[in-house]
Amino acid sequence: MLFTIFGATGDLTTKKLIPALYRLYEEDQLPEPFKIMCVGRRSYETDAFVQEVRAKVDGAYPDWEAFSQNIHYYTMDFSDPEAFAGYGEEISGLNLPKHGDRIYYLATAPHYFPIIAKALIDHRLLVKGDMRSKIVFEKPFGEDLDSAKAYNRLLLESIEESQVYRIDHYLGKEMLQNILTVRFANKIFESIWDHENIESVKILALESETVKQRGGYYDRSGALKDMVQNHLFQTLALIAMDSPMGLNDTLIKNEKVKVFEHLHVADEVIFGQYEGYLNEKDIPLDSRTETFVGLKVFVNSQRWRNTPFYLVTGKKMSKKLAEIVVTFKNASCFFEKGQPEKNSLKIEIYPREGIILQFNGKAPGLQAYTMPMKLDYCHMCNVVGNSAEAYEKLILDVIHDDSSLFTRWDEIEGSWKIIDGISRLKRFEPLYIYSKEEEIMKIVEERWKIGLM
Repeated sequence: MLFTIFGATGDLTTKKLIPALYRLYEEDQLPEPFKIMCVGRRSYETDAFVQEVRAKVDGAYPDWEAFSQNIHYYTMDFSDPEAFAGYGEEISGLNLPKHGDRIYYLATAPHYFPIIAKALIDHRLLVKGDMRSKIVFEKPFGEDLDSAKAYNRLLLESIEESQVYRIDHYLGKEMLQNILTVRFANKIFESIWDHENIESVKILALESETVKQRGGYYDRSGALKDMVQNHLFQTLALIAMDSPMGLNDTLIKNEKVKVFEHLHVADEVIFGQYEGYLNEKDIPLDSRTETFVGLKVFVNSQRWRNTPFYLVTGKKMSKKLAEIVVTFKNASCFFEKGQPEKNSLKIEIYPREGIILQFNGKAPGLQAYTMPMKLDYCHMCNVVGNSAEAYEKLILDVIHDDSSLFTRWDEIEGSWKIIDGISRLKRFEPLYIYSKEEEIMKIVEERWKIGLM
């Protein structure tokens, strides 16, 4: 197997891709023999690149010496289509079996996607119908609806859809995969999963980090395209989709697409930018790119009539947090002492993976007071050894030709239509500058009249 990473000098390679590939190697999940070709525009010798990667990855890697023998660095300007002839010669010199997989992973900014994809196709490194050659696109796929359509048209004119993997690493997370199981394997949830019983749904994806060295890319994207178009919308689709006729890949994605078709964004869109963003590397001094987005949306279906979904994401928050909170409506019974609190189901994605169900019961003692109680399930607490990371799972799926956790084109098209509409609202909405999480959250809570944290 040849696994090529374009944009290999970026953080994604050292933080996620190399660690995931290493764990797969340790677990004997990588086809033998294999090579990891790391392509970047910076000039490195392979040994120096490997040493720098090892210095950046956290944790113990007892088999690193043997694993790193399979890493090869190639300096190349991948924005130059002519440079791919040299790349082709380089990989031919690796003497890998011709029948092995060729996986091309694009860990670059989206505007490089069509250049790299077309060059791979033109140099017959990616051949239509050859299921051993596959191309993987990091999110977001495109920069808007028009560019995403152009990228997709370029691909499907030249290769098969089954050779294309549009990655959203959120879909590889254990608790995202668990949403459908929790819903459809439990009568107590699916039977009340509708507007008659649920008051609201909150989806939070908060990051403590700033843009760091990603300023050049991030300023073209912003939180709306970097997080909402993919991570938050995919999470929303899993929560809001109707019951499919069966739990297979095609039927599930069909129902997710219907969510985007029925999605309506309220006018109350909130954009924020953290204080100091304009001082970050590669950020224009007059940039109005948002680092925080708050959306209130509705799914205009029979199941979710008039039920608000709140989507919130932002950088430079007090902590990294990802969770879903489903709040149920008030109980209809009246209690003289201690009115019951609203039931809620919290699905924790990060830092802990788990599920917390809050319900009401009788307080201990002689008096008939009601009090809130919790059932708390920690998903990874009883796992022995290392649990699979999202990228580990997704890379293995690419190797095994399994696209079930990757986004289909019509999902991406539907989400971009909505994002383009929200983007047009940005010129009419204020951009709130916040120095800490409490400031921007207070604005959101006052505007929506809800509590978020």
